[in-house]
Amino acid sequence: MKKIVLGLVFALINFNITLDNVIINLIPSFIGYYFIMNACVQLAHKTSNDHFLETRKYALLLFVITLFTFVLDLIGLSAINPFFSIAVGILNLVLSLIFLKHLTQSITQTTQFNLSDKWIQQLNSLFKWIAILSVLSYVLMIAPIFALVVVIILIVFNVRYILMVHTLNQSLDLEYL
Repeated sequence: MKKIVLGLVFALINFNITLDNVIINLIPSFIGYYFIMNACVQLAHKTSNDHFLETRKYALLLFVITLFTFVLDLIGLSAINPFFSIAVGILNLVLSLIFLKHLTQSITQTTQFNLSDKWIQQLNSLFKWIAILSVLSYVLMIAPIFALVVVIILIVFNVRYILMVHTLNQSLDLEYL
């Protein structure tokens, strides 16, 4: 679970620096998806929960896409065709939400973790808010000031999600870490 927590930091928290046409992602998402892919395989074997293998498929797909867009951003090619950037952004948004839904299900349906119903409900609620705010922030790009407010709120919910998984990580037996 330590790798999942670390991977979530990289995957859910994004900060970019833009210099002309070059975008430098300070916390590359593909690194996070790599950590999560490896953790999912280990957890699937240790817990016999095949949901982690399904989650791994989405993490692998997002690893490839985010690595590709990282390279395009770094060499300045993503700014050349805005329609391509929008299409890749929408694809990334959809896949990342599907991935996060699968990860949430993988965690909450692992009986060995002995999670309370209240904890499961809180994690599911955080996921729902993250999904709503992610879509809303993308739609509100036409009104940047409102999008900024939504993105700030989204960051708070992402951090809360990471902290919940981190809290779970601290309470687990060593074999699941």
